[in-house]
Amino acid sequence: MTTKNQPTSSAKDMQSAKLRGLPFKNNQMNFFFLSASGADVYGGATLGESYYAAGQIKDGDIQSWIQAFGEVAGQAERQAQDFLAHGCRESARQAFLRAANYYYAADHYTDNRHPKYIEFWQHSVNCFHQAAGLFTPPIEPLSYELEGHSLCAYFIPAQVVQGKARGTILAMSGFDGTPEHLYFSCGAGLSQRGYNVLIFEGPGQRGMSHHIQDLPFRANYETAVKQVVDLALSHPGVEPERIGLLGYSFGGHLVLRAAACEPRIKALIADSPVMDFGKQMLDGFPAFATRTSDRMVNWLMSSSIGFMSGPLQASLKRLYESMGVSQFSDFRRKMAGFRFEEIERIACPTLCLISEGEGASAVAEGRQVFERLPHPQKKLVIFSAAQGADIHCQLNNLVLSVSHIVDWLDEIWQ
Repeated sequence: MTTKNQPTSSAKDMQSAKLRGLPFKNNQMNFFFLSASGADVYGGATLGESYYAAGQIKDGDIQSWIQAFGEVAGQAERQAQDFLAHGCRESARQAFLRAANYYYAADHYTDNRHPKYIEFWQHSVNCFHQAAGLFTPPIEPLSYELEGHSLCAYFIPAQVVQGKARGTILAMSGFDGTPEHLYFSCGAGLSQRGYNVLIFEGPGQRGMSHHIQDLPFRANYETAVKQVVDLALSHPGVEPERIGLLGYSFGGHLVLRAAACEPRIKALIADSPVMDFGKQMLDGFPAFATRTSDRMVNWLMSSSIGFMSGPLQASLKRLYESMGVSQFSDFRRKMAGFRFEEIERIACPTLCLISEGEGASAVAEGRQVFERLPHPQKKLVIFSAAQGADIHCQLNNLVLSVSHIVDWLDEIWQ
C-alpha cells in the first residue's frame, strides 16, 4: 500500500517493474530472486534450490528471506565439504560456487545490526575462495591498496580460444554487488570466451560495508580504477594495450568518468550508461524528497519509513550506508555529485548496453550517451523482452549479454 509519504518506487522497483512469473508479489524480492537464480547459467544456482528457498519465504518478509537462503547456502556448503573430503574436486567446486551465491543472496537483506551480517558475507567469500582454488588454472585472489585500506579483487585467467583476440576486462558492480557475485555476471562467461577478467570491489560496495566503513561511494571513482589498472599491469598475463573496463548498474555511471580520466583504459562497456545517476535515483522518491528543506525532508522520510515494505526499508538503509550518511538530506546532497556529462572526453571504443525494462528515461539517456561518444568504434545494444533480456543488467539472460560483449571485443581487438 502506498501512502502519500512513501516513495512511489525505488530504483530497484523500477528496474524490476516488468518481472512476471516469479515467486513473489513484491517486485524487489523478485528482482533479487532473479539475481540469485539467474546465476544458474554459470554454476551459481540450481532452479530446484532457488525455488525451494522461495517456497520458504513469506512474501515481503526479509527475515524469512534471510533464513531461507541461509539454509540453502549452508546445505550447499556442507555438500561441498563432503565432496572435497571424498576427493570429488569438480563436484566440490560446483557446490562451493552455489553456496557462495546463496550466502550472498541471504546477506542482501541483512544490515550491521543483524546477527548474520558478518557471518553470511564471510561465508560467501570463503566459499568462493574454496571454489577459486579448484579451478584449472585457479582463480587468483588479489588485493589493491586505496587510502591505507586493502580492497578485494580476483584474476580469472582466460580459457584459450583459438583465433580470438585476448585482453583483460576490469569489471565492477554497483550498489549491491560483490566481486564474488561478478563471477556469475561476467567473470565466468568472459573467461570461457577467451578473456582474462579482473573483478574488483571499490568504495561503498556491498562487500566493503562489512569490513571497511570509512570508504563510502565517491563521484571520483577513477581514484579506485587507477589503482586497479596498476594492479592489472603488474600481472604477467595482461597486455597493456588490451585493458577494458566494464561497469554494471551504478557502475555503468561510475565507469564513464573513470574511462575519461584514465587513458590506459582501451575499451569501455557500460551496462547501462547513465550521466546523471543522482537524478535517476532521486526521481524514484516522491516530489517532496527533492523540494523540501533539509529539516522537513528528514522528518518526512523518518516518519514514512514505517509505511515502507521490509525490502524497501532495507534498501534505503543500504543506500545510506553505502553513501556514508545517516539522513536523507545528506543522501540527496551526496547523490547530486554523481553527475558526469563530459562524454566527449571518453577517447576509447565504447559499448553501451541497456535493457528495455529499465524504463524509457534510462533508454533515452543511454542513447544520448551513445550519440555523444566521439570514438568511431562505438556500439549501442538495447535488449528486449522478446529476447528474454529486458531486466536490469540483463539478469534474465546473462549468456546473451556476455555474447554481445565478447563479440564486440573480438571486433575491436582483432
